[in-house]
Amino acid sequence: MEDADTSEDDDSIDEDLIASATQKALSVGKGDLLMSLFAKVDPEPTEAQSIIVALPPIFQLDHLKPGEEIRFSLVPAPSDTGAMEPVKVSIYAHGGDHLATVTRNRQGDFVATTEGNEIKTQQVSTRATLYTSFYHAALEPHIPQATIEKL
Repeated sequence: MEDADTSEDDDSIDEDLIASATQKALSVGKGDLLMSLFAKVDPEPTEAQSIIVALPPIFQLDHLKPGEEIRFSLVPAPSDTGAMEPVKVSIYAHGGDHLATVTRNRQGDFVATTEGNEIKTQQVSTRATLYTSFYHAALEPHIPQATIEKL
């Protein structure tokens, strides 16, 4: 017997989560590394590393240039540290052209693409932490974020 709630593809992107995320954009300066830019938005280190690992098949990190923009979509981390965790990170050229995006899918994996809003190209994934998985599982039935953070 098939579960009635399996109509959602586990590899799909949680658009509701991304839509409710806080947005932050940083400009790449001379000598900036992606990890140093992540440090400015203060995510969990494992989250930042997972995104960085997902990028190389479509965007080489040494191709990051001054004037490019990194756009972060952040949600509260499931820990009680007050940290934010990225659910989507996009890199844009100085002129505004999209270069790459890494987005968390419903399974908690990070998926990289060169498509701006579509996550259908080459997929590279890394596993989320138990805390992240719990947080996102609790969001599905619309449990308030404040309640989740207390758990």
